[in-house]
Amino acid sequence: MGLFSRRIKDGVSGTAQIVSCTAHDGEGHSQNCRLNLVVHIDGVEPYAADAHQMALRKKWPQPGWSVPVIVSRSDHTRVKVDFAAMPTNSDRARQAAEQAAMAGPGTPPASDSGVDRIGQLERLANLRSSGALTNEEFEAEKRKLLGT
Repeated sequence: MGLFSRRIKDGVSGTAQIVSCTAHDGEGHSQNCRLNLVVHIDGVEPYAADAHQMALRKKWPQPGWSVPVIVSRSDHTRVKVDFAAMPTNSDRARQAAEQAAMAGPGTPPASDSGVDRIGQLERLANLRSSGALTNEEFEAEKRKLLGT
């Protein structure tokens, strides 16, 4: 899908798990962002998709996040991240800090994506098995997920 592609008129809301995305280079208010996603919409098995669109620096996505998306009913390959429905990164950080404070000392903070590591590893393995990820990409994402 191109950067200046038309708006999705027959869209349905869903969520997507970010598998990988380009990094913001630190310059400018917004930049092009390429994302590899696992899309979840009602009535359709989760599937891998790519998205390429402009993103604001203050809402720049990160691998592992679950984000709102709009998907074309007639062409499920047309996926757009709904950045307008996303909190800013500073709001995400504040929410994580509040959750950690409420959990008390010694309790690890809840995952930002709300999905357990085993489920994330299983999805990564499925993406590798389907050919959507190379072995190298799988290993890199697995290291990020496990913090190693």
